[in-house]
Amino acid sequence: MIKLTSRLGAACLALTLITGLGAAEATTEPPQKAGPGTTVTLVTGDKVRVDPTGGATVIDPGDGVFAQLALNGDEYVIPAEAAPFLGGTLDVRLFNVSYLVRAGLDDAHADAVPVEVEPGGVATLGARSRSLPKKDAEGFGRELAGAWQAGRKPGTGRITLAQPEGAPALPADPMAAQAGYPEYHTVTVDSIDRDGKPGVMLGTIHSLDDPTFTMFQVGSGVEGTSQAVFSVPAGDYSIEASVLTGPVLDWGSTGALVIEPEFSVTEDMALTLDARKAVPYKATFEGVPGTGRTQYDLITYNRTTVQGDQVGNPPFGNSVTALFLMRLVSGGDFGVHVLYATPTKRVTKGSLDFLAMTSVGGPTGNDPTYKAVFHEPGGVPASLTRNVRRSDLTSVDSTIHNTPGAASQHQEFFSMVYLPWTQTTFGVTAPLDGGRRTDYWYSNAPGKVVWEPILRPDLGLRLLGERRLIRPGQRIAETWNKGPQVPSSNAPFTQEALIGIQGTPDTNVTTALQQVCVACRQDDLGLLYLDPYADSTPGHYRSSLDGPAQVEFYRDGALAFTSATRGDGKRLTHLLDLPLLPEPAEYRLKVTGDNPGVEGATSTTDWTFRTTSRDRAADLPDQVQCAPDPTRRCSFLPLLFVRPDLPLDVDNATPAGEPFEVAFTVRHQQYQADPGRVNATVSVSYDGGTTWSEPQPATRGRDGRFTTTLTSPTGGEYAALRIKAADRDGNAVEQTSLRAYRLAPKDQ
Repeated sequence: MIKLTSRLGAACLALTLITGLGAAEATTEPPQKAGPGTTVTLVTGDKVRVDPTGGATVIDPGDGVFAQLALNGDEYVIPAEAAPFLGGTLDVRLFNVSYLVRAGLDDAHADAVPVEVEPGGVATLGARSRSLPKKDAEGFGRELAGAWQAGRKPGTGRITLAQPEGAPALPADPMAAQAGYPEYHTVTVDSIDRDGKPGVMLGTIHSLDDPTFTMFQVGSGVEGTSQAVFSVPAGDYSIEASVLTGPVLDWGSTGALVIEPEFSVTEDMALTLDARKAVPYKATFEGVPGTGRTQYDLITYNRTTVQGDQVGNPPFGNSVTALFLMRLVSGGDFGVHVLYATPTKRVTKGSLDFLAMTSVGGPTGNDPTYKAVFHEPGGVPASLTRNVRRSDLTSVDSTIHNTPGAASQHQEFFSMVYLPWTQTTFGVTAPLDGGRRTDYWYSNAPGKVVWEPILRPDLGLRLLGERRLIRPGQRIAETWNKGPQVPSSNAPFTQEALIGIQGTPDTNVTTALQQVCVACRQDDLGLLYLDPYADSTPGHYRSSLDGPAQVEFYRDGALAFTSATRGDGKRLTHLLDLPLLPEPAEYRLKVTGDNPGVEGATSTTDWTFRTTSRDRAADLPDQVQCAPDPTRRCSFLPLLFVRPDLPLDVDNATPAGEPFEVAFTVRHQQYQADPGRVNATVSVSYDGGTTWSEPQPATRGRDGRFTTTLTSPTGGEYAALRIKAADRDGNAVEQTSLRAYRLAPKDQ
């Protein structure tokens, strides 16, 4: 249901979105690329956070039903109160959050949405208004809901998104007639809502033979016709639609996903999408009470053509014509809100997969969460009632450290879930404190569903965990965000969940566990897929779009490349090509990265290594490929990676004035054998790197860890570490971490 009178924002989805409003004139800055957590206020007052690296556009209406879909590479987020008026009173592009960011209309750069209003427009806007101030947007949303409740249009004039000055051109209206196809036959689609009345339908029709043919349409009795009319050539088609039930006295709305998965068009025809045939989706966890908890339910699907192509709305992230429901329970004040879907027959052309997910969280972000994924190959089953036994849960124990000196200690903890045909950020979360916690995961298809935990510390640069298949009853333990932040030695995944907000043509993760060599060479080309910032836990990494670094590369002492020639002096290290020589040579690679969440927190890693085109081929597992040509063998570049493992408290601190053991490992990259006869030293600075202690030898133990003991001074605020290591082959590394950890007074 939607309760427009209580936009509480009391709980969050995987990325926190809070309803908020702006000021009056439509002032905008130049078109933007989405940064971490770019927030957009829709004309209804709902806030949407657009994350270019999260694979999803996530909403937090506080309490609502939304339809989210991807069309022509853009994400649309459509609140239920706007749905009846799309294509008539409202331009659907007002809800194209991808374009709103590209046009500089996100909340950081605009306090109003530019619009064109015909005479007779909505009272909130007035005739010929040029903008809708975001401070008035929630009132506009209420006016739409009130008009729907009264069964009338909110005005006679059409409201269209206007192109801001200097912004990219408006995308084509997806509800306009699709060119390039003859209008052979008319398919008229009626909808009936859960109450047996004419419904509001948002849906797509697409060919099962031609993956390029998709049409989007809305049917709404409030706008004068409850029918959606499509003109299509003869062939076999599928329809998926969200059928919404009109608001009642509390302005609430319910909805159902209705699928007609396979039908033939040979002449003009009519179909009825009947939401009364839908069954409720209800997932519960054994022994977990519902009262006082926040629940988030999601249902979505995937439909393919006979060739195996995804058709309609590609279901990466939280896109596709999927209903999203925030189930907020606080002493029963909000009642129970349920998602529905119509059972389907097994298809004969292509494939149909259905996915339902539930996340249950406590009143605060520090409470445990329970997450369940139900994958149903073949379509929507006859029943969607699921109960997860406690013994089938996977326990995930996490120790989360705060970032010392961060401008913000706001942290969020959620998950990414991957199937062969989709991925989505997933879970209810709220700001949480550092410390220990246990969460619980479940999948009815443990051999297919890949899980990846994600922590968003301080200012939003995501720290991603190990991707893994899980087993019922399994226990997983991980430590997060323990300093210092250093380059990761783990082979990165070849596919990363990226939203197509900047025109990315393919952001879908289809092989979630496939990796690429971190630092390898083919012939005279070295390629690095280096994550310059990771924490102390092996397997953790940052997004490839996070943390550009300063880079210098030398061959036999001569500078061969520097990022200083670029405008900002930095470049991404997650595809760094190094020109190598065929004969033996000595190389030096220096990478310096800044943690944007912490002033002065800089990590510099300076590698020296030797390589030749005759180096032995790398022995890689089947799921790891070489680059740039994955069909050919490659050899490892012998970089030494230092991974500290310091005895720090939850605030990444150690008591001042007491002995402090520095522990670390020195290894090659993942899947490469450990280096031989490594010697290492440690230096420390307590004045921000201005002066350093004499290098102190570290001793290697039987477990492969190096240790040495320092004595922290009674004064000072932060310590910097410098670790040097070299192996018997002359390969070396010097790693300097400023603000590596905090010095806490004894009374703290």
